[in-house]
Amino acid sequence: MTATAITRCLRFTAVSGLLLLIAPVLSTQAQQPDSRFQRVVTALQEGPESERRLFARAALTLLAELYMAEADLARHEARKPGGPGDASRWAMAVDQFSAEVLQLSQGLESAGELGLTPGRGVAPVVVTVGGQRVMLSHPRASEQSAYEQAVLESFCAGGRCARLLPSVGQAGPIPVTRQTVKVDWAFSGEGLACAFDGVSLRFSAGGPVSQVRGLCEQFHQELASLQLEMRWQTGQQVPIDWRELRIERRANDPEHIVRLNRPGDILLLRLPLLASNAGLFNAVGPWLRRRVEGESDVVLAIDAADYGLGN
Repeated sequence: MTATAITRCLRFTAVSGLLLLIAPVLSTQAQQPDSRFQRVVTALQEGPESERRLFARAALTLLAELYMAEADLARHEARKPGGPGDASRWAMAVDQFSAEVLQLSQGLESAGELGLTPGRGVAPVVVTVGGQRVMLSHPRASEQSAYEQAVLESFCAGGRCARLLPSVGQAGPIPVTRQTVKVDWAFSGEGLACAFDGVSLRFSAGGPVSQVRGLCEQFHQELASLQLEMRWQTGQQVPIDWRELRIERRANDPEHIVRLNRPGDILLLRLPLLASNAGLFNAVGPWLRRRVEGESDVVLAIDAADYGLGN
């Protein structure tokens, strides 16, 4: 998206010395359930002031970094031959905004009263510090959920969110380590198969073993990580809409966005194989749903050739 295109979507105005990001608020036909991010903000309204300040610092610091990166991108576009003429002005405005947000974040300890206003629909959360207001809105709408997830990962460290929100599963931190995957191999005259947790990926004879081994390990690692993260989210009362479940690539980022529902709950995972092979992702969907919903001993056999693997 060019600076010109972004400018059409967003505009800035001065409010109490701080640039306030104005985003259009769209009406919806039906009230959507809140995302986990919104539920945390709602819970913080009744929580300790110290917790609200920790949340605000995490959210504002990350927001400032995002807008600094946006300004750098605009300056890069401005230097290109034939680049948008307003890119430099956009960069200056964004730089000013990011500097003021960062200053606000760094001064939270001595700042006046702090407030958090939950967003509704597409309206973002608003942080108010000593009369100064700023919307927690990513400069690129497609990355808003990723920004909110990053804020949660920072703020929820140490079990803060588990204390704020009721959990239907075992309370615990957001998973940050890879699940250990030990693949079982089976060789026969017809080919070979690799299996883990009830899922078998089968290859016909004649393919390069080194390539098959790498594919198997990657496939099972991605599937195990996805299942682990989704089960944790359901334990935090995050609903999964299996009709909406999809994987999206991110620009200039190796992590992928896994969209869990319409309210905006997501996962951030590296899933290069599943993200690039929609047929394979759809094939594991029913197995994944049954495992996430608590079933055990769910079996699935996949022929790699059906999805262009190992050719």
